[in-house]
Amino acid sequence: MKHIREYDEYLKEGFSSKGDLNKIRKALSKGKTVTASHARFPASFTVVEVSPSGMFAKVDYNDGKGPEEMAAMNIDPRSITIKESINENRNARRFQNKGKLGYNDQFSGNVSLSLTIGNEVGFGPKKKYGEGIGFDNVSMYDAKSSKTILDDALTGKYTFDDLVKIAKDWYKKNESSNGMNEAYKLGDGWSKEFDYIGMLEMGAKAKASMGEKKLQSLFNSFEDVNYHSEASPLSYAIDELKDGNKAEANRLMKEFNKNCEDTLKKLK
Repeated sequence: MKHIREYDEYLKEGFSSKGDLNKIRKALSKGKTVTASHARFPASFTVVEVSPSGMFAKVDYNDGKGPEEMAAMNIDPRSITIKESINENRNARRFQNKGKLGYNDQFSGNVSLSLTIGNEVGFGPKKKYGEGIGFDNVSMYDAKSSKTILDDALTGKYTFDDLVKIAKDWYKKNESSNGMNEAYKLGDGWSKEFDYIGMLEMGAKAKASMGEKKLQSLFNSFEDVNYHSEASPLSYAIDELKDGNKAEANRLMKEFNKNCEDTLKKLK
């Protein structure tokens, strides 16, 4: 599989894989906004379209010239950012422009800080009553469980982006470890209640003997929640199985198992 190994070298230099491009295509199909940077030179852009073959992408450098075509693999996967919508981006920018936030920054005009952070975390407009993120004086908390996410959230220490990252990390660790989510099922896609721990535990025990179909479902879950680095050996193991190279597939699966175990240690 010489061509696969050569492509692996490209990935190490910061080029997009098929999984990265599929994720971009899926996000665009749902009306989300995708921004990224070029892997070969310093330039950022909005991704407009990825061709079905994954060979080309139309991107807008926001310079007034309109969309241009480029080789899709030149999208730097480390820079890919997916946002829910233009309106949500505008609301986020209101708070991003304030810098470090204090008690009086819970609203910007009629836009709520708690709702805007909630949208970034993944609650969205269809969240159930009683769910979401709230603020009590200066602390940030989870509305459903009433658990504190951060005691000193609005004391001038943290920017909007800081609070979004802290909230996302809290939900990943706290919900998964405390049984607040439904248990992971093979092939599950991202949701606010996604069971990261369950997915990683399955990955840590996965074997080539599971077969291509089940391993592909597992890989799809990892890709959908942005665990690209952990899943890279799994992708190649699936390719080796398709080519009948069981020994190499087994070796790559052990590498994948270790990646999952290492990430589990960080989350638990």
